[in-house]
Amino acid sequence: MFSEKRKIIWFSIPGEAFEILEKRAAAEGMTVRQHVESTVGYDLWAEKPHWLSGQAIRAGGEEAERFWREVIADFGKPNKTGSYFEHRAAEFLRASPEE
Repeated sequence: MFSEKRKIIWFSIPGEAFEILEKRAAAEGMTVRQHVESTVGYDLWAEKPHWLSGQAIRAGGEEAERFWREVIADFGKPNKTGSYFEHRAAEFLRASPEE
């Protein structure tokens, strides 16, 4: 067993995102709790930065809202062209100095 008790964490996401989360969990044959726990476990294992999503959530306000609006709008699309991530990459390229 683990040396420390399990921790209960609380957070909120937009209602529309929760509806999608329920669909994703069901598609994996999991409860929402199981899906979130598996996602956290994968993230801790992978140890990869969340460059774009992390930046948006840390910024909060309109930037976080824009992130959620685009993620929600893209759900279920087989081709995520025009996604939040694609838009941020384009903004980054436009802001980069040309050689």
